[in-house]
Amino acid sequence: MRVGVLGVGAIGGLIASRLALTDADLHLFVHEHAAPNLIVEGLTLISPDAQSKHIAGERWSVHASNDPEPGLVDVLFICLKANDLSNITNEMFRTLTPSGVLVCMMNGLGHEESLRTRGVHQRMYRSVISHGALRRDKGVVEWMGRGAIEIGPGPDFTDSPSALIALMNEAGLVARWNADILDRQWWKLCINVAINPTCAIAGIPNGGLLEHSGLGDVALCALLESRSVAEAAGRDVPDAGALVEGYRKVVATTARNRCSMLQDIMRGRPTEVDALTGHVLRVAEQVGVSTPTVVTLDALLRGIVRFTSQSLS
Repeated sequence: MRVGVLGVGAIGGLIASRLALTDADLHLFVHEHAAPNLIVEGLTLISPDAQSKHIAGERWSVHASNDPEPGLVDVLFICLKANDLSNITNEMFRTLTPSGVLVCMMNGLGHEESLRTRGVHQRMYRSVISHGALRRDKGVVEWMGRGAIEIGPGPDFTDSPSALIALMNEAGLVARWNADILDRQWWKLCINVAINPTCAIAGIPNGGLLEHSGLGDVALCALLESRSVAEAAGRDVPDAGALVEGYRKVVATTARNRCSMLQDIMRGRPTEVDALTGHVLRVAEQVGVSTPTVVTLDALLRGIVRFTSQSLS
């Protein structure tokens, strides 16, 4: 199977490194400035048990994302930040064969519909990934916590990509089909809106939410407000007790992890605020649900990002 990975950050690096252990024909699509390192140095994956596995650069082909070759891959994983998707031209998606499969691995919801609107016509699948990963340095990805990858129906296709799921399981990525993936995406969105903004604003790893009761209370308020929005929008989400239990499990599993939003702020990069708190607030307005904690987190995040960008310019 010819597999492409668009965006080789933390999650993209994890997926590429694990698929390299299979016989998949791998193609990595990155910015031009990142290509030489992946070709010459390859990638090193540090697993949760602190074991290191180096993947040599000759294990895959590396391509600039602005100069794709048509019909090159059968599967394309999109592992970008949600706010970077709009910067990718439709030429990139022509690297998929006409019958190819596209899997969005980004935070937030609605990416598949956005791509359909842009004219991308290949089969698309939604996903939820619960693995924790951190890009330590150029060429080094740390697998912070083992999780799973759930794949479910996209806008137009409801059949399970069984061969792809089998390949991902062979790679140790613990993949499974979930016919109710939209509900699961909302589950993850609720948890992301609780963890990411709170940790990013406070400057703490995820585990800090269990150590500092005040910050933990803020995160729980955001979690339950987001759940109310999802429920009002007609999604089948867990009851409050089960959702809180799931949130605490995620925090404990990824306790050492600095969430991607905190990493972005530390590096002066744009955050996924629009895809997380922004999405909840847009739906909350549509369904008429009050979300004062999410409103506050969203405003603080946008203020921090604005100040940081001004300081760096």
